[in-house]
Amino acid sequence: MEGKYRRGTDTMDVWFDSGSSWTETEGPADVYLEGSDQHRGWFQSSLLTYVATQTSKETTGKASAPFKTLITHGFTLDGKGKKMSKSEGNMIVPNEVIKGLLSQAYSRGNRLKLDPLGPDAIRLWAASADFTSDVLIGPNILRPVNASLIKYRTIIKMLLGSIYPEARQSPLTKLDQMALVQLSDTMSEVMQSYNDFEFYRAVSTINRWVATDLSAFYLEALKDRLYCGDGGGVLEPILIGFLRMLAPITPMLVEEAWSFRPEWMTEDTSLISPARQLYDDPLVDPMRLTLPQDVVRKDQSIITEVHGAVKATLEDARTAKALGSSLQSAVYLEVEDGKAAAVLGRYMDELHDIFVVSSVQVNEPLPENPAWAFQKEFEIQDAKVNVHVLPPKQEKCSRCWRYMAPKEDALCGRCEEVVGA
Repeated sequence: MEGKYRRGTDTMDVWFDSGSSWTETEGPADVYLEGSDQHRGWFQSSLLTYVATQTSKETTGKASAPFKTLITHGFTLDGKGKKMSKSEGNMIVPNEVIKGLLSQAYSRGNRLKLDPLGPDAIRLWAASADFTSDVLIGPNILRPVNASLIKYRTIIKMLLGSIYPEARQSPLTKLDQMALVQLSDTMSEVMQSYNDFEFYRAVSTINRWVATDLSAFYLEALKDRLYCGDGGGVLEPILIGFLRMLAPITPMLVEEAWSFRPEWMTEDTSLISPARQLYDDPLVDPMRLTLPQDVVRKDQSIITEVHGAVKATLEDARTAKALGSSLQSAVYLEVEDGKAAAVLGRYMDELHDIFVVSSVQVNEPLPENPAWAFQKEFEIQDAKVNVHVLPPKQEKCSRCWRYMAPKEDALCGRCEEVVGA
């Protein structure tokens, strides 16, 4: 090659220069983050140069590293697990996902336009993957990620549309307190995963809580109170706790959700965006709680097990076309004396809401000759439990649809009081 050459003095050796970068910091770095190829590169040269400068007095028998935590990640491959290259036509850059230009077919000249997924989709995809090994990206990989974002958005919209200021003063039911314990335990687990840099575990924990504890359990049980009852519950602390967990991963969704909060929340000057709140700040006044958290946790294991058995028995009845809605049933539980019986007795006045049925009886005589009946037997902590699902004995309330009305086209006692007031 023609031209003049000049010896460069800026770089002595690429590995020595990068390996001595710790000299520019005060004390060990919190994190060293690079690809797995750096085990023989930057990570190694940093260790060698750092250890070489330590005196025997400093080490006290054990040499230290220039970092507190070392994180190595794999490489990003296409949806088929192949290395990306321009010649293969399978290159994917973040903008293609954000703006909706992601290819569904890797053949050159056949790039199909998709709806834009936005920056949160890229962040959620990255957080959902175990970055310690190679990570795949492609339409089939991003589809469930986008589905999770849609699920989050749907839940948030439901929460925003269902929270009322009166709920801040309403007495908390045992079900409310169980939901708060589930939320608290989930938030603790998520924070631990964040601290351990295991973001995929945090996402998995959030998804499990949304699907199991929130959607299938608490929100399902709360419907009657929202539509026909006091409109109470703990939806506001659940919303804020949910947004706190999502803030590091999907900040744009969190800020958008917060911008649509009800007017009475915007007028509360003590409230700031969950993205800027302290993660461990109390979500509800502890004085409102009537049960210790450890008691609720023990109760929860029994309640959820019975809940699962009741739902399975209801599904048997639904499959046999004996009923459509679960409100078209009454549940009778036969429980041996013990912890399970004590817990069910403690939650007796809330079991019909928890199971989403018209009524629940515990250790009461079964009606004779019901039109249909379905039964399951199982054990809880060595105690036998029988679940019986039968048709309700009363008529359908025209307001709440529970079968608790004394006669056809009448209201149940609770709805009579509400309408009369």
